[in-house]
Amino acid sequence: MPQAPLNPGPVRSALRALDLLALVNRMGPMTHAALAKAMGVPKSSLTLLVRTLADEGYLVADGRAWRTGPALSRLAAPKPGPNSAALVRPVVRRLSDEAEESAGFVALEGTMGRVLVSAVARHPLTYAYRVGQLLPLHATSWGKVLLAAMSKIELEDYLAQAARERFTVHTITDADALRAEVMRIGPDGLGRSREERHLGIIGFARLARSGDGTLLGQSTWHCRVFGARLLQRRASSRRSTEPQLVSQSSS
Repeated sequence: MPQAPLNPGPVRSALRALDLLALVNRMGPMTHAALAKAMGVPKSSLTLLVRTLADEGYLVADGRAWRTGPALSRLAAPKPGPNSAALVRPVVRRLSDEAEESAGFVALEGTMGRVLVSAVARHPLTYAYRVGQLLPLHATSWGKVLLAAMSKIELEDYLAQAARERFTVHTITDADALRAEVMRIGPDGLGRSREERHLGIIGFARLARSGDGTLLGQSTWHCRVFGARLLQRRASSRRSTEPQLVSQSSS
């Protein structure tokens, strides 16, 4: 276990950074001059600190002002842990069995999604993600619904900063096109991917929320292109499973 240094004094740069972030979080967007005045320090003394916090995503430029960035929100956001996975695992298995396709549960982690639960279809021609796998948001159905659940500011930050690799000819990498796709989904809609990460694979996803509305992650299922019509005819499995997911998550 690392030992604390003897007689540690305050690290002034760290305290100043915390004071600055607390100030912007409390007051909203502030200009460089307003920050310096409120903190009682010269503007030149804040320049490097503001630049560093912006580079790390803790501050984001908003015109001539600065506001808190997505990195600060991620520090405060609760991360789904083993309990979340245990709650949704039987529901994901049921969803997979009823749809006769692979299904999973994914949670947001930074600008990626982490697979917490995976249920593989019980037939030889199947596709599934690995538990623990990190995947990009833009090319998957679950990624799109997680983007749709973001605030407008968070979504714009993602579109401005995140790299979007082209996996197939169908992958949406253009910011305007992806924004339009996300807007069509809405905060609680059905996300779709159409051969955007792997050719021959179509995905569907819906958000999973606890009883108080807290976002836990999302449930997703994948099918082969030639099985898409079959899955659409079995869409009732999604409707019958979704309420159970909410009730189990809130118990």
